Amino acid sequence: MACKRKSFKVDGPLHLTRVDWSNSSHRSSVAACLVEGVYSREEERQQCCHGGDSGGALASSAWWESFGFQLNQVLIDDKDKSIFGAVYELKLWSQAQAQAQAQVEVGKPQPPKLVIAFRGTLIEKRSWLQDFRLDRHIVQNTLHNSNRFLDGL
Repeated sequence: MACKRKSFKVDGPLHLTRVDWSNSSHRSSVAACLVEGVYSREEERQQCCHGGDSGGALASSAWWESFGFQLNQVLIDDKDKSIFGAVYELKLWSQAQAQAQAQVEVGKPQPPKLVIAFRGTLIEKRSWLQDFRLDRHIVQNTLHNSNRFLDGL
């Protein structure tokens, strides 16, 4: 089964070799890539668990590793076992490094230490029912009662 998700090597912002955290377009591109990483991980999970070939290293990792992040935690729905989010950490972040850089570049936005990314609704065999149930929570303004909200919190 071929991957339906986007490939970082084809669709990723390859021109963005160095992130300027003061540039809102750069921040938006990185955020979009981290979310795409969640979508890709869920697709890889579905393919691997249901007859697909994972092919060794996960292709989804390019969506976060390209910007110096590592995957710290995968958020998994208890009901359908789908991946709905991820916690990323900047690899080389340290308090001393951040303080030193902040002193040099006062007022310039610093890279985030942690990023929590959530995917949206997927219309895939293994996750659509739970995703639509959660969409109903949004419409009814009861998302705070959902298991994904509590896990994300």
